[in-house]
Parts: sequence; structure tokens; C-alpha cells
Amino acid sequence: MDTPTVVSLLPATTEISTQLGVIPEAVSHTCDYPPAVKGQPVITEFDGEQYSLRESLLQDINPDVILTQSLCGECAIDSLAVEKKIEEMNLDSSIVSTHTTGTEDLFDNIQNIGVAVNRRSEAQSYVDKLRTRLDSLKTRTQSLAERPTVLVLDWIEPTMIARGWVPELVEIGGGIYDDMSQPPEIEEKDEWNLLRSVDPDIIIVAPCNYSIDESCKQLYTLQTMPEWSELTAVRNNEIYFMDGNHYVNRPGPRLIETARYFAGLIHPDRFNAPPSEVVRSISTVIQS
Repeated sequence: MDTPTVVSLLPATTEISTQLGVIPEAVSHTCDYPPAVKGQPVITEFDGEQYSLRESLLQDINPDVILTQSLCGECAIDSLAVEKKIEEMNLDSSIVSTHTTGTEDLFDNIQNIGVAVNRRSEAQSYVDKLRTRLDSLKTRTQSLAERPTVLVLDWIEPTMIARGWVPELVEIGGGIYDDMSQPPEIEEKDEWNLLRSVDPDIIIVAPCNYSIDESCKQLYTLQTMPEWSELTAVRNNEIYFMDGNHYVNRPGPRLIETARYFAGLIHPDRFNAPPSEVVRSISTVIQS
């Protein structure tokens, strides 16, 4: 079985490819997991405004497959930009673009990447394993009578409520994700007032690309927000700070673990608490 030369421009696709046994020859500057990719050449750059490819490295590698995404141009270089660059450089690379809005998209991404890197059977086995774990969790939570309301914050200032795959994971974890979503064209740029209106039982703070320590530092900003102390989750100490970078914002295989971590926060009497390197309660943060 021939193994193609792969370049991955997204942390999620790097995790998938590596899990299937194909370590990318080069990765993006945000790819930091699994440990096997640390030290791999970095092929993307970010100047604070836009992402770009290191053309000389791309030319030298001349990859058979490039893994990228088409969901968010603010989080990583998108597939259209990659296609344009490949055409300009006259490279004969196949582009596999992911677009994830839920767990079924994740499973499709794994299988599509598996086909592209000649690991079709490995991809199917991996999807079967992940699906079994997810179904097992669903079985445990679907009959729960008590389902607290939950919101996850993607950003603080301006306030952004996490959507995409996050509502599904919260629902699987035994919660209700009532974000009162508006059509994209009329969504508010700052959703703090929306959060106040929903007043969820539980708030999970997981800013985009923030580590657990960086997320915890957002407490001081949150405490200055209007009517912070009046929120139900604040009064009941149901505020949690989470490693958004690895477990919430990244649409890779570890989303299955995220659903289980959510379950541990939403139903602590029925599920194990998430590890402290992933989630910390507001009480723990205040005491530290």
C-alpha cells in the first residue's frame, strides 16, 4: 500500500491523518497534537491579519494530498485560497477540504481523508470505534429527566456563543443548548445580552484557540460584564473554564471526549468529572 505525501493545514486534519497512520510531511503553525507531529516543518504563517503558505517549502515537498477546510477563513487558510495557490504553482496536489458542523461531518471527514491517504479500512474502523463510544454516551443520557440549560462561550469581548458542533455535543452530554439562534444575517456581533436573556443553568467558557490557563484568565473580564453576578450560573457556581483550543474549537476526533466531559459537568452525579488539565470550576479558579 503506497503512502502519499501529505500536508495538513488544520489541527483537526492533522489529528485525523496521524491517527490513521500517516504523519503529514508539514503542518500548520497551530498543529500541536498528537506529539508525533511536534517538530514537523511548519508550512503556514499568520501575520495578524491573514494566513499564507510558505511557497518554497510547499514546492520542495510537492505533496500528493493537502488537507484543509472550508468552514472558517478566520481560523485557518481556507480551501479556495489553497486551490488558487496550487494552481499558481502548477502543483498536481489533491485537495481534501473538511467542513464540520456536527459529529456526522466529523465521521465523513475521517473516511474522506482515509480514502485520500490510502487508509480506507483504518478510517472505517476508527469511525466505528468513535461512533460506538458516542452511542454509548447517548444511551446513558437520553433517558435523563433533568436536563439543565447550557451555553458555551467562544469569545468574551465581543461575546460570542459557540455553535457549529457544540450544541449537539451538549445535547449528547445531557443538556439543553438554547441559544435562541437568529439567522446569520441578523445575528448580533456581541451576544452578551442574548446570554443574559437565556440565563443558562451552566456556562462553559472556552474561547477559540485558548488553553485552559488562558481560558481561566477570562474570569476577570467576565466579572466586569453587565449583571454578571445576577446570572443563575454565577449564583450557583456553575461556571466552568475549558481548554477551548484542544476540546471545543477544534473539529477533530477528540470531540467525542468533549461530549463526555460535558456530561461530567452537566450531570456530575452520573459521570466522572473532567480532568483538571481540561476543565476547572469557577471556585477552583478563584482559589488559585
